Amino acid sequence: MNTNRFYTILIVPEKTSKVKKIIVPSWLFRGSILGALFLCVLIFLMVYDYWYVMSEIHLNKELKTENLRLRQQVQLYKSKMNTIDNTLDRIKTFSTRLKMITNIEDHASYDNKNLQIKLPDASTNIELTKTTTDQSENQSQSLAEPEFDTWFLKVKQESIGLEQVLQDQYELLADKKAFLSAWDCVVF
Repeated sequence: MNTNRFYTILIVPEKTSKVKKIIVPSWLFRGSILGALFLCVLIFLMVYDYWYVMSEIHLNKELKTENLRLRQQVQLYKSKMNTIDNTLDRIKTFSTRLKMITNIEDHASYDNKNLQIKLPDASTNIELTKTTTDQSENQSQSLAEPEFDTWFLKVKQESIGLEQVLQDQYELLADKKAFLSAWDCVVF
């Protein structure tokens, strides 16, 4: 087997006549080639790892943004549910007081007939600030799903209608009270 044990490198400068000669053992030359190959692979792996980490950072930023958006959406849903609960509690309290005052039993005809009428403006029936309602409606248009919005509007319309029915009953009771108080007779 004819293998070279040494490699010779000759360096010939242009301006001088002195030639430099470097003798490198073959094992050192082969080792340096393997080392350079290993170094290239290592650099490639480092670049690939850097690219992977940067893509993970970008994905993490996107997930944080989506998480923030979903938290805002959940907060919006919670505020809408609290508004519904408060409205229903207020209506229930008003209904209970009105029934106690008038001794009227709950009639099913009010629910079906009077909820079909045209609803008045909500700002005349409820005591919520208009800015809060406008802000929540603007947020719901941009963030909420259509199904939840339609359900929310339906519940809101039904509660406003029921509140209007109860308010009409209260006004009727006030008219009867005024009519009876106009009489000067006392009933035993």
